[in-house]
Amino acid sequence: MCRRGSRPRSIGPAPGGRAAAQYDQFIEECLAGGVRAALVHSDHDVIELMRRMRLRHLHAPKDLAFIACDDEIASLADVPLTAVAPPEREIEQQAARLLLSRLDASDPLSVPVRQLFIQPRPTVRASCGTHAGA
Repeated sequence: MCRRGSRPRSIGPAPGGRAAAQYDQFIEECLAGGVRAALVHSDHDVIELMRRMRLRHLHAPKDLAFIACDDEIASLADVPLTAVAPPEREIEQQAARLLLSRLDASDPLSVPVRQLFIQPRPTVRASCGTHAGA
């Protein structure tokens, strides 16, 4: 997803493990549309996008800012990635509680369906153009 002005604008899915040409096309579409920031699914994709940008003498966040959505290796990128990630420990604990409640029930299929809302946590780093993460 790319953001132009105050309205998000999707230009299609991030290239996710695809050919270099698809990463280049993603960059071209963002820049041609005046997009200044992109929310990209994985750290790996953002790192590859930034690598492809450097080959064209473009740099994050000056030419295109990024936010990744998993924060697995985000801090290791040449330009550390701002990332949004689910609180994995909390998800694991809630999943264990739900499983145990089903196992404790006399009829596991009679346990009501539960819906949990777990907020992702942002970690601000340099890739989004803020000095707070620098």
